[in-house]
Amino acid sequence: MEAATIASVIKTGAAKLDATNFNRIGWAAQAAADGYLVYRVEAGGEPVSTGLITPAWLDATVLSFDDTGVATGTPLITERDDGLFHSRDRFWHASYMRDPLPLTRRVDVAAPAPAIVAQQAKLWLSEIATQLTLTTAALLASLRAAAATVRVDATLDRELAGRVALRIGTPLDRGDAPLRISQLATLLAVTSTRVLDELIALDADAVPVDLLFTLDDLDPFAPTLGYFIVRPKRVLADLRLPVAELVRLVAKPVDDVLSALSATGSAGVDLDSIIGINEARDAAAALGYDLARGRLLRIGASLSVALLAAALGVPLARIQRELTIFGVSDVSSAVELPPDTVATIAYAHERLVDQELPAEHELIGLEENPLRSAQFPAADAPKARANAERFNVLRWGFGQPAARVEIAGLAKHTHGPMIVDRDAGIGLAFAGEVPDGKILAFTQEGRALLDGADVSSSCWSWRGGCFADEDNEVAHPRDFVFAGPGADPERVATFAVATPFDAFEPSFGFPHAGVTLPVLHVRPGRTRYAVFVQVAHFAPVTIRPKLGIFDASVFEGSPPPAAAEVTLFWMEHEAYAVRVLIPQRFTALDEVEMLTIDRVRDGLERLRAAGIEVRVETLDERWTLGRGFLSGTRVADPIASLRGDTVLWPISDSTG
Repeated sequence: MEAATIASVIKTGAAKLDATNFNRIGWAAQAAADGYLVYRVEAGGEPVSTGLITPAWLDATVLSFDDTGVATGTPLITERDDGLFHSRDRFWHASYMRDPLPLTRRVDVAAPAPAIVAQQAKLWLSEIATQLTLTTAALLASLRAAAATVRVDATLDRELAGRVALRIGTPLDRGDAPLRISQLATLLAVTSTRVLDELIALDADAVPVDLLFTLDDLDPFAPTLGYFIVRPKRVLADLRLPVAELVRLVAKPVDDVLSALSATGSAGVDLDSIIGINEARDAAAALGYDLARGRLLRIGASLSVALLAAALGVPLARIQRELTIFGVSDVSSAVELPPDTVATIAYAHERLVDQELPAEHELIGLEENPLRSAQFPAADAPKARANAERFNVLRWGFGQPAARVEIAGLAKHTHGPMIVDRDAGIGLAFAGEVPDGKILAFTQEGRALLDGADVSSSCWSWRGGCFADEDNEVAHPRDFVFAGPGADPERVATFAVATPFDAFEPSFGFPHAGVTLPVLHVRPGRTRYAVFVQVAHFAPVTIRPKLGIFDASVFEGSPPPAAAEVTLFWMEHEAYAVRVLIPQRFTALDEVEMLTIDRVRDGLERLRAAGIEVRVETLDERWTLGRGFLSGTRVADPIASLRGDTVLWPISDSTG
């Protein structure tokens, strides 16, 4: 974990820092340091900003830095000496891990395809032909071709062997014991390929030909035919393994595995128990599986084709054939193979693969009260509002988040909609119609969008005192009041002022040059709003909201009809929740039955305070629309790195 040094105070520095007048900061080398970050924690001249001033980690051999007035990154919270980095708002906390242990992961293996599936230890020629959708004649021809380069052997019954002998002209002695192709060839003083030729001829004469292959028989020539041998009932394991790993290997329910362990002498174990391979083999056998020890092959980021062949102790040509079956286009001896490919080939040779991940300078972090999307009303609640309807938004939380206001058109009732924050004295209005089913959005960036198109130049706003209550409601602390003795200066009403300045005038024309609109906020507790549409008035008026515009106003009606659907969206700091962030590369340790983030969460569970929800996620540097914080290139800034969102997503072929 990183620690901050005592601050160095420079009292005689230049009033303005630049390339000529700068402050040189030096320090003594620290034992086992991986690198250094430099923070400007106070500023008495120019620049006045404080925070991180090293755009990247300084090497451990660098013992000085010149502050030429460089721009700053995340500030260092100096009043908390806990060895962590903290954001100013105290929601984000980060730490670097020093000297992490190398991570090792078991590379999972998927069954390769195409494959010959051997449910048992032996397979008949007819079974193989059925799997490969070949005729017996075609498969025999393939075996004959393969026999030119690899050993082809199998067992044939005595009757079939006798027929072969008769065709060759050397009758066999009496007996009923089956013979191997190699044995028959020796007895008849011919080659194995000659025996195969006669079997092909017998099949052509409609004589039933079937051969029995062991897995050892299949192993040499299957790659030559373009197939792997897959044994779904045979699984590999280390000398010692967790019970959870045995459950994964045999793909049986947990209770079945625990029962098999108990029945074979390993009672009282659970998923986290470590058992030996003998106990695992007995339980697997009871479940119908053949469990064998897989010798371990350790690799780094990749392994060359030549080194894979050497590690497995098989000819290079065979590994190249198997890689070709697997779909690898370049099988040159120097080509580097990824871990998943290495593991698949190795598994076919009864080897397990462990990949050692390189140690890195790890950043971990914590976000208190993480942001989540909130809205009012709820997604399944009614949202329709009538003209001049007042409504309240109730929320618990921190601060006053900016809100996105969406106004959906209803029939032809949504002319000139206006949303008013009654507490702040702010109104946002659109000088036009929102068609039925379309959405007008006032965004947190001060823009207005109608069905996705920018219509800010057809919008206007106002600020000032507003009096929206006509009932006997008890006075609210955020009500506007007239000036006078005892009046709260913060709540004294002022005359409303429009933006653009003369937008209240009936003669004002839209669209205008465009302005940035005010942003509405949602305060803790109750925030009071009102919604209006352009209601026609026959009496002469001189202010836009009460102006009757031909074919652009609605009749009020009694009771007033629904004028629009109004929804507010904002990002809320979630109470009683914390988000723990770990490096993305830890996902390499994920397993089918449990993800790494779940393991970390389970480990934190015993430390969790009652009522607090703990979520564990991985750091993601990819920028996300609507949430991302572009923070430049300060890769050493721990808080900015925690927030992520600094890297563009890779281009995908599927991107439209």
